[in-house]
Amino acid sequence: MQAGDVTDQQPTITVQRSTPLQEAFATMDDNDMRSVTVVDEDGKPLGFVKRREARNAPGRCEEMLHTFKVTGKAEENLRVVLSKLYEHNTVWMPIVDEEGRYSGEISQDYIADYLSSGRTRRRLNP
Repeated sequence: MQAGDVTDQQPTITVQRSTPLQEAFATMDDNDMRSVTVVDEDGKPLGFVKRREARNAPGRCEEMLHTFKVTGKAEENLRVVLSKLYEHNTVWMPIVDEEGRYSGEISQDYIADYLSSGRTRRRLNP
């Protein structure tokens, strides 16, 4: 199973570096997110903005941007992705496609939900 199998099951919500922080906060608030990924014009992940920092903050996302410690690739095996999460002591990371564009995020919780959902059994036993 690959990282892309998990991210395909998650909503893909991003903002641009020029997005006002208040708009980014509203997006995170509406979707119950602790952070949101900031992408460039080509859809490549630049970093993320934290919800608590964006609350009532002036300015744009690029001013509060946190860079990612690590990224994963959609075609990577889930074992590799989990190893990266543990190695970099992070609970989530962005997943990118072959061109480096953001295709979603992955976390230990998302992987556990995916593995327990029955979708893996359907894929392995068509």
